[in-house]
Amino acid sequence: ALGRTGATLLAHGADRALRLYAVPPAPADPPRLAHTLADPVVDAAWVHACFSGEGEYVAAGRVTPHGRYELCLWHVDDGSLADRLPGPRVGVTGLSWHPARSFLAASTSDGLVDMWGPRMDWKAFAPAFRALEMNVVYIEREDEFDKVSEADERKERLRLEREAERAEAEDVDVVTVERVAVFDSDGESESEVFYIPTVVRTLTK
Repeated sequence: ALGRTGATLLAHGADRALRLYAVPPAPADPPRLAHTLADPVVDAAWVHACFSGEGEYVAAGRVTPHGRYELCLWHVDDGSLADRLPGPRVGVTGLSWHPARSFLAASTSDGLVDMWGPRMDWKAFAPAFRALEMNVVYIEREDEFDKVSEADERKERLRLEREAERAEAEDVDVVTVERVAVFDSDGESESEVFYIPTVVRTLTK
């Protein structure tokens, strides 16, 4: 693969390594080896490789021993590994980078094309954000998404503070035992205690 400007050349060797060559301006001069792009962790052959639109990165795809494809990105200037992108459990057959934007298309063995784009740091927008590897059932609280104005929140906060202060100010008597008036025959008359309202209705046929 030849870079966009023609100053870099990417070659795939039989030793499962990608070699990046610097192409001299003079046609008579041979290309010079700049960097060797390899991954010592996973020993798998590269299926396809390409340059980014601006020629700043090299992307290569392969199938790992676990049966899923993986994309690796390297910096062209120093040959360092920039990122590793694990894909689904399918094979990768080809790669194509958008000529002007940071989008990478990967054709897969199941007949689909996976589109890869820049990673979003969602924690910058929501500090409590947590990425999930699979779908989970979430049960929301009853008032989780209720819209509450700042004035209502302020009133509720003041009400709770007053109730807390009132509870702290009250003395709780845990020693005195009070008598129940309904069982005190001297204090209540039986007619008042056991009074049941009665209504007499006349039934007609």
